[in-house]
Amino acid sequence: MFFQPHISGAYIGEGIKRLGRNLLTTFYRSPNGWSPPPVLVVLRPTERCNLSCKMCFDRGENVVSEKWGKDGESSELSEPAWRLLIAELAVFQPTFYITGGEPLLSEKLLAIVSEIKSRGFYISINTNGTLLKKMASDLVKARVDKIIVSLDGPKDIHDSIRGDTFDSIAEGIARLEAEKKRRRRSLPFIRAQCVISPDNFHCISAALSEFEKLGLREVRLQHLSFAFSREDFYIDDFIESVALRARISTVILPGEAIDVSVLRAQLLEIRQKQRLKVVRYEPEIKFDDLEGYYRDPDYGFTDFCFSPWRRLVVSPGGEMGPCPGIYLGKYPETTPSRIWRGDAFRAFRRRIMEKGLFKHCIRCCHREYYPPRIGLAIS
Repeated sequence: MFFQPHISGAYIGEGIKRLGRNLLTTFYRSPNGWSPPPVLVVLRPTERCNLSCKMCFDRGENVVSEKWGKDGESSELSEPAWRLLIAELAVFQPTFYITGGEPLLSEKLLAIVSEIKSRGFYISINTNGTLLKKMASDLVKARVDKIIVSLDGPKDIHDSIRGDTFDSIAEGIARLEAEKKRRRRSLPFIRAQCVISPDNFHCISAALSEFEKLGLREVRLQHLSFAFSREDFYIDDFIESVALRARISTVILPGEAIDVSVLRAQLLEIRQKQRLKVVRYEPEIKFDDLEGYYRDPDYGFTDFCFSPWRRLVVSPGGEMGPCPGIYLGKYPETTPSRIWRGDAFRAFRRRIMEKGLFKHCIRCCHREYYPPRIGLAIS
């Protein structure tokens, strides 16, 4: 098993930019809730998806959700509105990360990418991969920097989780590589994203061997985001006081659903086989703390999150907030800069500084589990 790291000029440049921005928020956070511009803008052009994966926090099995505020969601922004919004977001000089739903279902995706790339920004797209074959030529032509493809195991395991999609994803990856070769381009770089779940924790090492056969050179293993019980998952009164709208959801992980001793053995096997450290983890839980992560809601992890200082999430309808489902302002009723620097965002940051995480944040993949580092990685 031999993966190679993704190293390119654009990637290094984005890493240096993020390093500089994160220096400030790591070591200083204003008591009034002020923050420098976000280093990452997450665009969700659509909430639609063509799959219902077992471990999905929104459409999977054992899902719990809570909502507050206006019913439903505003309609998706038009293509002209997205272009105008990106022009507003450009003042932050961020990295752009596009997800969903399934972003390749959005009719505005290529226009959004075109607008971002015309301004010289780095873009990664997170996709379930089922539409890659159809869109390979367009994605290469659009100069997307990175495609993150969801793969959850060898074919039989992956298909049991996501439906019969492994072969179509493999064909899409092959088509992308063929298009890159035809156009003599090295991008987009393709990374596998594998969510550890009750269905695949026993075969993670075998999964990586299959990913290597597909020609993939980088893998990120994502620990499951979940709640320990229904009672642990609710919208805090504070969020209701500052948010325009909130909708949060996750999966309930039944006790002993993941045998931590088996998972640890799998991860140790991967470590022993790797000659380069390019199998990364999200979040980066230490092997000795896996039992605490999956078994103990009161385990002594760091009680903090940098997302309100570093990340701006944009919904399909132009709502914006620090994380998916919590929206503190809306475009075009106001600008991204005013939302980011506004009273609601400042209050949200102060709440995190003063009281720590919300109850529903307990096993989110974006929170801090250890004392903060500066942070160089690009999604």
